[in-house]
Amino acid sequence: MDLIECPNCLQRIPGHFAVCQFCNQPIPANLRKAVPKASMFQDDVDHQAGSGFSDEVVWRVYNGMAIFWMVTALWGILDVLVIRPGMAGRGIPIDVFSVLGAMIFLFRIVVAVGLLQRWEWARKVGTWISLIGIIVGLRNTLLSTVTILAFGPLGVLIVLIALVDLALSAAIFWAIGETDRIMARDRMNYRR
Repeated sequence: MDLIECPNCLQRIPGHFAVCQFCNQPIPANLRKAVPKASMFQDDVDHQAGSGFSDEVVWRVYNGMAIFWMVTALWGILDVLVIRPGMAGRGIPIDVFSVLGAMIFLFRIVVAVGLLQRWEWARKVGTWISLIGIIVGLRNTLLSTVTILAFGPLGVLIVLIALVDLALSAAIFWAIGETDRIMARDRMNYRR
């Protein structure tokens, strides 16, 4: 890591810092070094944590997963309150389970909006929801392998659906963790 000397307090700091970590004074751009690229193959201790993807890619995955959660929750509300009852010829449902299902999907929309707004409580809830999704996805994947014996090719499709569900839960868990890392690094580098 390239170190430079802060012109204000004369302490040695990493060359890519925009603000001195000791005196909190801005470092002139002409003194700063290029920001090092994070890579999982890099030996630099400061960049060993993380996936090695650029911040832009991580934030795109994070925002995409939050939007995906919102869209699937909207679809879930539509399915629970309109599509399934319409297929059964009942009209709009009043039963407790349909309303409860719609409320869970509505909560998921609120969490997705919170993820997009980067609200800390929503990030924590999203982490727990995705962790539970990973555990349930692992269970569903294991249990669905039995369907291959019973249903043949259709069972393979059921296993693939369970694997996709597991992968989506793991992706949002990863994205929240990576954005936490990015935000912590940015707070450390740019605090005043």
